Amino acid sequence: MEQTPADSTPLPPWRIAPVPPARTRALRRLVFVAPAGGRYCDDPGPDGLHLAALDQAGKVIASGAIERSADAAGWRVRAMAVNPAWRGRGVGAALLAALVDHARARGATHIWCHARVTVEDFYRAAGWVRSGSPFPVPGAPEHVRMELAGEIFRG
Repeated sequence: MEQTPADSTPLPPWRIAPVPPARTRALRRLVFVAPAGGRYCDDPGPDGLHLAALDQAGKVIASGAIERSADAAGWRVRAMAVNPAWRGRGVGAALLAALVDHARARGATHIWCHARVTVEDFYRAAGWVRSGSPFPVPGAPEHVRMELAGEIFRG
């Protein structure tokens, strides 16, 4: 999927592709504070998927993963990260949509994530809703559970 930034800034086009999680570690370290236990979703499981948005030179500019939840119809988005220089240009939205498409193609009826409160508006713009109150995450900003609105799965 080739895309270009929405504004006139001369940035190279990008594409979304499956990548080994190790290829996204530098970006995740840039964006995230290491979670308790150091888990960055390096193994999204057998049906899961780890994607990256790559610029023209093949550099990772965004990444995310999706994995099955404990209940077979539920899926969890994890480790969404966008290089600060690429935020607001549609890269994260396209990556999130590709992760959701992957889960839907495998029968997902419920998709959720734990998002930093600072990016709640990003998920809302994509049709997600808050479920519950913000909660602390040691060494990181507060998080909130977000869920993809049920209407997405009807029809």
